[in-house]
Amino acid sequence: MAYTFRVCITNRSLIRVPFVSPEGYNRSDFELLSRFINASAITKVDQLIWRFALPDGKFDVCNYGPLSTMPVGLQWAWPGGSAATRQVIWQQHKDYVSGFLYFLANDPAVPESIRSDLSTFGLCGDEFEKTNHWPPQLYVRESRRVLGDRIFTYHDRLKPLGWGGDTTVGLGAFWFDSVVVDRSVYTSSGSTAHGRVQDTSSISERVRVYNEGNYNAYSPHTPFDLPYWLLLPRSEDVAMFLPNNPSSSHVGFSSLRLEPTMMILGQAAVSYCCCSMCEQLASEGVAGGCPNHIRTFAVSVVGIVVLLDLIV
Repeated sequence: MAYTFRVCITNRSLIRVPFVSPEGYNRSDFELLSRFINASAITKVDQLIWRFALPDGKFDVCNYGPLSTMPVGLQWAWPGGSAATRQVIWQQHKDYVSGFLYFLANDPAVPESIRSDLSTFGLCGDEFEKTNHWPPQLYVRESRRVLGDRIFTYHDRLKPLGWGGDTTVGLGAFWFDSVVVDRSVYTSSGSTAHGRVQDTSSISERVRVYNEGNYNAYSPHTPFDLPYWLLLPRSEDVAMFLPNNPSSSHVGFSSLRLEPTMMILGQAAVSYCCCSMCEQLASEGVAGGCPNHIRTFAVSVVGIVVLLDLIV
């Protein structure tokens, strides 16, 4: 999935830091956006970005619609990239998102109704002071996923609650949701381009632009089982628990990827590790087996019972 920054903005004049063009700003990066606004007769900021209201007159910005705060195609090198490569990708995303906001607030080609609205906003001057009010964390929606002996797929998400039996360590409750994965341009002559194709200013012939990989399967927010094998690599690989990189398909992961689900899997992984260490100590003859006692604790959730061994 494409990445972005969840920027915190405000229209409170006392703390507002105006949007500025990033170093190396190139208006042609937003030519496709300009054409889209014109062709779609867009006149409102909220047709291009989400502005989720926060306390104290602040807003959380997220992408909305087919052309928004995501520089589609720049994310591909992230999963296998070195620290240096990832820093480059981080900067590219920052430059794009800051350029996007500057473009909408200032460019004469943008409808005045959009410019006049967004120009009253800016970064929050009392947030992220060490990074010039820009969030330090890139919104990495999807990166590496482990390949386990079993893989959580679309079909597992749709199974009836309780199918995991005593392998269930928690419950998820999100639908299938993937933002855009790639973007392609098709010209009348048949040539194509993939990846970061925001700039179409040099293309004189008629083009068609397609976003690929976006889906929102708005199934009900019904709970579903999170089996423990989500946490495990293949049995012949090194023994570890991987709560943030579950053994899942792309579609399966699109239902697992929310932070609360990762927290549940993380707690389950820690509980299993603690229990394993205590069992190891006991097998080695250490008095008492563990400084703390282990008890089995039943948690009733939506009609099913999940058994967890916890250190208390």
